Amino acid sequence: MAKAKNIDKGLLLKEIVKESGIPIVKLVKKLGYKDRASYYAHTKQPDLPLDTLLAYAKVLNYDLRNKLPEAALFIQEPDAEYNAKPKTLPEAIELLNKWKEKYLVLLEKYNKLMEKDKEG
Repeated sequence: MAKAKNIDKGLLLKEIVKESGIPIVKLVKKLGYKDRASYYAHTKQPDLPLDTLLAYAKVLNYDLRNKLPEAALFIQEPDAEYNAKPKTLPEAIELLNKWKEKYLVLLEKYNKLMEKDKEG
């Protein structure tokens, strides 16, 4: 995958925040920053770390892949299986039992690996 050509990530951040319309105070609060100064410092960094930009994009529900192809390596599509919402109580119980069974199988495998590790 080709790396994006010298995109100013600070400027990109500024653009996507402006496009979102979210107040900066509200945005930085959601991200856990103390005040707006962090945001303004980030917008002045042409080489803003990708993880910082991805954090903003996640809060803004913005897909960076169109502007930064390398972001695709770090963005996971939600798995439909994990997002299944049961409509009835029996469906909920069935889903609960399914995940419980998967957990128990993985726990069993983990315990076997731990036993082998102790032995060898």
